[in-house]
Amino acid sequence: PEFLGGFETAVQVATQEDPNAATGIGPRKTYSLGLKYDKGPWYFAIAHEIHDNWFGGSINSPAAMRNNAQVGVTSKDNATQFTVEWRMNKDQKFEFDVIKKNYKENANVTGRFASYSNMAYLLAYEGRFGPWRATAQYVRSEAGTCSRVNAACVTDGLEGSKVLVGGAYYLSRRTYVFGTIGQMTNGKSARFAANDFGAVNPGEDSRNLIAGLAHRF
Repeated sequence: PEFLGGFETAVQVATQEDPNAATGIGPRKTYSLGLKYDKGPWYFAIAHEIHDNWFGGSINSPAAMRNNAQVGVTSKDNATQFTVEWRMNKDQKFEFDVIKKNYKENANVTGRFASYSNMAYLLAYEGRFGPWRATAQYVRSEAGTCSRVNAACVTDGLEGSKVLVGGAYYLSRRTYVFGTIGQMTNGKSARFAANDFGAVNPGEDSRNLIAGLAHRF
């Protein structure tokens, strides 16, 4: 629903029909809710999502730390994101995002994953200058903190950041040329990828250059 001249709310509940027979914990569930304000030069939004029994914290961990096949173990992950956008004028806008993520699993076997929490940020700019378009982004994910059952857990080197700049030139209303260059910098243990061209090794940095011609039919 929309109310108070600019506010809008949204709620969603999703569930899988198949229970997880391996653990006996029942179907996975997702709960989402959000509130936004969009009026004039300002856009604000806050969103929260909860994942029951998706095991987002340990599913990609080494097999010895996973809990998704352990009888009786459950997981509850959640994330909260805040966004603010300032449209300085009809041709230029700035955006800032921050997201807090938490992963928790009630494991009881020594060495298994128990929790992980971290913060990530985005700062972006978009602008139009006649037939030209420009964009710049900075994204950073902190290393965060973690815990395991009766074992040490270290997040040193899991941080990562990305810088991207790009531009486009419109040859006509339906045709433009564009290009971007991006630099992904990983901590010594992080594996953030700058694009969808494949996984990277721990601590590996990457740079990508993209150029093209687009036409709308």
